[in-house]
Amino acid sequence: MFAGTRIAWVLCAPKFLAGSMTLGELTQAAAAFVMVQSAFNWVVDNYQRLADWRSSAYRVATLLRALDDVDRADSTAPPQQADIQQDIPAAKVSGDYR
Repeated sequence: MFAGTRIAWVLCAPKFLAGSMTLGELTQAAAAFVMVQSAFNWVVDNYQRLADWRSSAYRVATLLRALDDVDRADSTAPPQQADIQQDIPAAKVSGDYR
């Protein structure tokens, strides 16, 4: 924060020294500079959280898309052999197994 204030003071110093800017205006300009600088820094400061949020949202969207594909495939697929109940007689064991 102090570096931002110093930079603003240095940038505005020529106008202040020339008398076209008052001390109050110089202070307001320095405060505005710091506010803009902190607004730009928000993206840098929160980049990790934004990247985490984006990857989480992508994973959830991918999961939902995969679940929709599974539901769509289940509703259009013909019944499987295991889904059809069949009466299979029990196998009879006979013979000598030595």
